[in-house]
Amino acid sequence: MSAVTITWKISDTPVTSVDHGQGENGDILTAKEIEISHGGTYQITGCKFYLAEYSGDYSGGGASPSADLAELLAWGAQVTASAWGGFCINMDAVNAFPAGDWPAYDDHLDSANGEYAVFKTGQGEAIANAILLSSAMSTAMSVDGVIPAAASPWPKFQARVAIPTDEDTAGVRKFDQKLRFTYTS
Repeated sequence: MSAVTITWKISDTPVTSVDHGQGENGDILTAKEIEISHGGTYQITGCKFYLAEYSGDYSGGGASPSADLAELLAWGAQVTASAWGGFCINMDAVNAFPAGDWPAYDDHLDSANGEYAVFKTGQGEAIANAILLSSAMSTAMSVDGVIPAAASPWPKFQARVAIPTDEDTAGVRKFDQKLRFTYTS
């Protein structure tokens, strides 16, 4: 079996991390547009996003990698508007990421509609409940979760963080966004 290399890019520049910026309580941080490509000869299938504890250098982080992840997932599962927030993705690149394709508190109970999602406890917190990539990420994708070889254009999504209005702990939150997939040569 041969290996395949996955590349994440922002503005055509390969990246190994994304800084979502900083803000105040109640802010929705500026979305980052991220492209995913792979160097495989064949398609990759079963492509899903999930979050994990931060695996890099944690200096300058908050409480701990596990506490940061738990807090971020808890934000997305909150049942009051002032406590809701979290890591959100919009996968509708085909339609230029419409504003209506972002998760919001109003639809937090059904916050993964195929084109957008908020990561929360029970949704995107592990491989077992990872979020399937939408075919709306690229005109080259005809099936959800499948990235063709040499896709043109490569799939893109936008990601942003919504900070709850009543968050009481200032500081940095670090986490890993992972891509789970299958590659068969």
